[in-house]
Amino acid sequence: MRRPSLHELFDQPNVTGLADVLSDHRDDGENSLSVPLQETGFDNLYLLSAGRPPADPTALLTSPRLLALLESLREQGDVILIDSPPVLGPPDATVLATLAEGTILVVSAGLYGILVLGLRAVDRRRLRYLGRAFVRWSRLEKTV
Repeated sequence: MRRPSLHELFDQPNVTGLADVLSDHRDDGENSLSVPLQETGFDNLYLLSAGRPPADPTALLTSPRLLALLESLREQGDVILIDSPPVLGPPDATVLATLAEGTILVVSAGLYGILVLGLRAVDRRRLRYLGRAFVRWSRLEKTV
């Protein structure tokens, strides 16, 4: 929610999204969540964009509404992928990782030191580590 970009990858607007769902305090008596999922152009893959940037993303991520949202999404799909800021940055990644069934570290190719620090953070927080993915290989190939 701090620097959203997935909506751009899928060529979708970032008008209403996660921040809006979590900050919606309407009391409709049913405690239901309206989840604005967007089609991505890929079969069975939907996007919940970040929405309008909130003043305090971490406060929204620690709200009980996030648990309700994740439960609602689990009923609708088989797998939920959560994109978060770096694990070495703000606490958002850790908050989200504690709610996930597993964590995958995404690291720029060639940044072995960052990978080590990320693995230490995952271990220190006792998160379930599933593996790592390297990105930006073309940048590494140009420097070798």
